[in-house]
Amino acid sequence: MNHERLAQATDQAVEYLLGEMQPEGYWEGELSSSALSTAIAISAMAVSELKSHANRITAGVEWLAQTQNPDGGWGDTSDSPSNLSTTLLVLAALKLSKQHDPTASTSANTYVVAHAGSTADEMVKAVPIFRFGVFILRVLITVIIQHN
Repeated sequence: MNHERLAQATDQAVEYLLGEMQPEGYWEGELSSSALSTAIAISAMAVSELKSHANRITAGVEWLAQTQNPDGGWGDTSDSPSNLSTTLLVLAALKLSKQHDPTASTSANTYVVAHAGSTADEMVKAVPIFRFGVFILRVLITVIIQHN
């Protein structure tokens, strides 16, 4: 894979995501504001490692903390019940952002333990695909750019 093309595709994807960001710091899905889309956008910007995204990442992290469900998890939208997959994606985004709210992370890990039997960190160690998450995200960004 050509690293220069990958870097260009990543930059293009990040710029697109930035154009879709709402002033309040979240990204909207097709039906409503979305923890799912916000987590994915935060992850993409964090992976890009551009310091110019720090304020946007912070706004997204703050929005996620404000929209966390009382049970500690997140649903696909801010009006949805919590589910394990979205909660794990949000936890990954919070970890990648390096700006996470400790209370939100602790509550989310409590949710994960209650629904999966182990913490998100334990699951990451147990499932090799999480170790390659950044690589997979970059490949997905490249594929999306190439097909648009």
